[in-house]
Amino acid sequence: ALNLKIASLSKTGGGIIHIRKGKYYLINVQLHSNIQIKIDKEVLILPYFDKSAKKLGTTIFEVGKEFPVENVAITNSDEDNENQATWFSVNFPKGDYRMKVITACNVHNFKFSGFKITDSYTPFSAIALNLPDSNNRNDVAFQGIIKNVFLTNSHVGYGVIQIQAGKSILCKNLEGTGGVTMRVETGSG
Repeated sequence: ALNLKIASLSKTGGGIIHIRKGKYYLINVQLHSNIQIKIDKEVLILPYFDKSAKKLGTTIFEVGKEFPVENVAITNSDEDNENQATWFSVNFPKGDYRMKVITACNVHNFKFSGFKITDSYTPFSAIALNLPDSNNRNDVAFQGIIKNVFLTNSHVGYGVIQIQAGKSILCKNLEGTGGVTMRVETGSG
């Protein structure tokens, strides 16, 4: 339902989708251009598991992996508030799977902020910037802000964010325990 709403709103020029108080099970939500998702502090997001999530690397929010995206945001409702009490929550329960909160690839002018992640030592960093499916090195995350993110129980080999491909990315107020808070490294081929 969320993917349909995003696609429909993007076709009419874009807008804001407000996710209100509650528990939501999400997987592979594809952001389209000119969409802002604002999430209330009383929201808890968990991955929706299906058979493929057990074997493959999966993400909750996918941005620019399959097609170019611009002018987007995934933030808490009070998006520039650094007080964690205003941030929404993401929880990765224990299990044998690989999961990311956000995968961002061919995206221009974006903002991700205002969330707390409780991990369970899953492989992959919570946020990953990488090449899109086309593997075009010119189509990478560009002119973005990633801030106000707190991660606990991270796998020692991963962490809050891993930037494998990107240009002009501002990272601010990131904190994590258990892994590396921010990795800037190759690995995209």
